[in-house]
Amino acid sequence: MRCFVTHCKSANVGIAAGAALIMALSLHVSAQSQTSQSPMKTPNNATVPLRVTGQVTFFYYPDLTEPRRFYGELLGVKPYYEQEWVSLFHTAGGATLGLVKTGSDNAGTNKRAAVMLSIVTDDISAWHGRIRGNSRFHILKGPYDHPQVPIRAIEMEDPGGYPVEVFQWLKKPE
Repeated sequence: MRCFVTHCKSANVGIAAGAALIMALSLHVSAQSQTSQSPMKTPNNATVPLRVTGQVTFFYYPDLTEPRRFYGELLGVKPYYEQEWVSLFHTAGGATLGLVKTGSDNAGTNKRAAVMLSIVTDDISAWHGRIRGNSRFHILKGPYDHPQVPIRAIEMEDPGGYPVEVFQWLKKPE
């Protein structure tokens, strides 16, 4: 861990961001691509699983130059999706690390835009049908087609105010 902390300091990357990545990676159950199912109660209390095909954790930075270099070297891969304001790196199985430039229109408007959980699915309509009308879930936006990324998404907040997004790729990156 001491070596990791030294590397974070020399790369000008926040130790908290690096530690969050280690925690996210350690929470990933399997290194192989699997789908998990998240049971939720329907209005008549029947449990029906919703498909989760992946998960993205986003970190936000004022400049992406050093974070891109740091995570590219740390993970040993190039981003599978990249624009000027965002980079997506596969970490394991269906897990992804997203780096987003703050200050861009794409960084979101949430006051707590330090981390965002994104759940990837192949059926956004089923997710919307399940959470719409349930008072536990406060939908902030969606479903909507993102103007710059080929996704259809729903945005909400968790009970602590952290942003949570559920999205479906309209055209999967290569």
